Parts: sequence; C-alpha cells; structure tokens
Amino acid sequence: MAGLNDVKNSPYLAKEDFPKPMVVTIKGHRKENVAREGDPAEMKVIMYFQGLTKGLRLNVTNSRAVFQVCGLPEYSDFDECNGKQITIYNDVNVMMGNERKGGIRVYVPPVEIPGLPGGNPNHQAKIGAAMAQHNAGRPVVNQEPSEQSDPDYSMAPNNGGREATEGFPEDVPGDPNF
Repeated sequence: MAGLNDVKNSPYLAKEDFPKPMVVTIKGHRKENVAREGDPAEMKVIMYFQGLTKGLRLNVTNSRAVFQVCGLPEYSDFDECNGKQITIYNDVNVMMGNERKGGIRVYVPPVEIPGLPGGNPNHQAKIGAAMAQHNAGRPVVNQEPSEQSDPDYSMAPNNGGREATEGFPEDVPGDPNF
C-alpha cells in the first residue's frame, strides 16, 4: 500500500510511518548530509533501528528524550543507547512555526512524584485528555488546572504552560505503569 511518505520518497522516517506508537530497538547512529542536492552540506545525526531501513533524523527534543529513556545524562554519546528500546509515535501537537503539523516524538514515561498516591494524578489526567484528543485527531488545548476544575489545585505542579502530549496508556507495550 502506498502512502504520503512514498510520494515524499524520503530516506528518513516520517510521522506518517507511525499510525500507532512503535517500540524499536536502537541499532546505531551516524552523521549524514541531509541537505537537498545543490544546497550546502547540512550534517545531522541519524539514528537507526533493528528491523527498519529508514533512520530517524534526530532533533534536540528527540535527542534529549532518547537519553532520558535510556537513563543517560543529556550530553552522553549515542553509542551508549545501542541495544536499548524506545517508543516512537506521531505527536499530532508538534508545531511548525504557527501551525500544528504533527511530528515524530520519542515517548518519555511520566515522572512519579514521591509521596503522591498514584504518582502525579494531575499529569495522568492531562495524559487522558491528550490521548482522547489524539485518538480523535484533534489538537490538545492546554487547560491549566484551576480551583474550579481541580480540588487539589494548590498541590498541582506547574507545567510551565506546556501541553501534555506524552503518554499512550493503551498503545505502549511493555510499560508496567500502564
């Protein structure tokens, strides 16, 4: 079956390659020139996975997520990630300029907050809302908790205005938290 990515004829993974989240095993990486023919060289790190022929063009956001999921400091060497598994998905809320275009993201499990039963219930509620909208194909509207919507508002962590787009409770195989 042919799709948009076939028309693009890209040697790299694209959001269209992920109709559902996919767990992949990191095989390796290398720097490649990703510039179009005739343009000046543009070297980027491309990560490759077992069983996939196309690689993932890493950006800063996904690089940080890979290191976090692999339990490594932010400025580690990608060689230390070889053999580790990560989950890649199409985040419909990725912005390009002022437009919501969607894009590839690396799933980072939510952080448990010590002392709170169930970890971070406010975060879990946002994940549920994000998943409902993701499954419906609509963008997530950032809804900060308020005293009216969240009785534990005074305990709710401030997420700095970020949208809750991570979390795939039904689609992430092997994650014991879900």
